[in-house]
Amino acid sequence: MHTKFLPLIICAFVAIPIATPALSQDTDQSTVIYDAVYFAQFNPVSLEDMIRNIPGGVSLLSNVGRQNNNRGFGSSDSPVLIDGRRMSGKTNDMSTLLARIQASQVERIELIRNNAEGLDIRNEGIIYNVILRAEAENSSSSFLDVGFNYVSETSVRPEILASHNGTRGALDYAASYAYDTRLRVGKINENVLSADRTPREFRALLNKEYDAEHIFTGNIGYEFENGTRVRLNALYSDSDERKDKLEDQFSVNAGGAPLVLLAVEDGRFPEVETEFEFGGDIEFDVGQLGRLKTLFVVNRTDSQENIAQDTIENGVTDRFFTSFADFDSGETIVRSSMTSTFGEHTLEYGGEAAFNTLDASFSFNSDPL
Repeated sequence: MHTKFLPLIICAFVAIPIATPALSQDTDQSTVIYDAVYFAQFNPVSLEDMIRNIPGGVSLLSNVGRQNNNRGFGSSDSPVLIDGRRMSGKTNDMSTLLARIQASQVERIELIRNNAEGLDIRNEGIIYNVILRAEAENSSSSFLDVGFNYVSETSVRPEILASHNGTRGALDYAASYAYDTRLRVGKINENVLSADRTPREFRALLNKEYDAEHIFTGNIGYEFENGTRVRLNALYSDSDERKDKLEDQFSVNAGGAPLVLLAVEDGRFPEVETEFEFGGDIEFDVGQLGRLKTLFVVNRTDSQENIAQDTIENGVTDRFFTSFADFDSGETIVRSSMTSTFGEHTLEYGGEAAFNTLDASFSFNSDPL
């Protein structure tokens, strides 16, 4: 079976209502500031550690970590901003940066209720605006975190996070590498009953899942003397996921105790996926009209899934089922917005377009359909 979707386009032009000037903690209670003095008691290592120790931060981190399956950027995004700006990425989004920004780089975190002028997002809840320290013209720093992951009945797997960032005059850059492993083991004991509720079979199911992913990210930005800002970012990931399922099926006695091994189901579900994303944004003044900002993202994903299940009965192994699937998907997003000022008020308006593609093929029991 083979399916293919032609590119689709979404265009939406929105006009944001007239907004009031930027909020200030000195004039109202809509902004709460957590500075470096507050976080010193927690000895944070990364920005993620700092957010975790803010009221509501644990819930925020769990939501930020969820994969964004929406088309385009949408009218809202992760409520975490860096210096008032969103990340110009989809997969390479704010969740990939939280553990890579060192706590020593953060000057303060502003919790903003409602919306404020100059922010790259509109949110009905609380916006977490992270203000970074102004670095020296020529400086750099590095970070390395190594750990190990172990679950019963599996082998020890390492976890690595390394990052380096720096500034050279008006240029700032960052690069990171992460090796992420996830191990899960599940055991299920199942009693199968007949229609009269007498024991018929006992089944012992063991599920093991092994995930390993290499993630490379890079960011670079430059601010020109005329106020024009340009930022580029990229991400490449290579993941290998394997699920093993082993089920032993026993006959039972009248009391339900296992007697004889009747059959075994052995299933293997490997999945390999590679993903590439490149994005960026440019922001500059357009005379008296205001300031124009354009973001773009291009990502491509190639995923292959295999399923093989065998049954073993009376010492004889038979192939029960096989399946193969290949998915090639991509998305290209362009978003532009203009911010114009009229006296003490600000008007923001713009549009977004998203082009999506999906090419998928399947085969069952080695027979393509």
